[in-house]
Amino acid sequence: MLQQPDLRVTRWAAPVFDPEGHSALVLDLRTGTWLHLNEAAAAFLRQIARGCGTRQAIAVLAEDFGVPAQRLADDMAPLIESLVRRRLLERL
Repeated sequence: MLQQPDLRVTRWAAPVFDPEGHSALVLDLRTGTWLHLNEAAAAFLRQIARGCGTRQAIAVLAEDFGVPAQRLADDMAPLIESLVRRRLLERL
């Protein structure tokens, strides 16, 4: 069962994903600054941009990366907070 989205990429974020899935850049359209995301962070943002909920995105990535979901959730929490604070993600 699909989880309802609880985060979304804002109009101020312009993500550019590496076609090979190794990283991403996010342009903050308010400030003109770029943010580089590593492979796991880029994969998470890609899932959110596709409309996945946080728990669903974590579950998919935990399987893809072969790590426990709780560990990945703990690792993604600071990223989520940073992107929300920068107004590049918003809570729904």
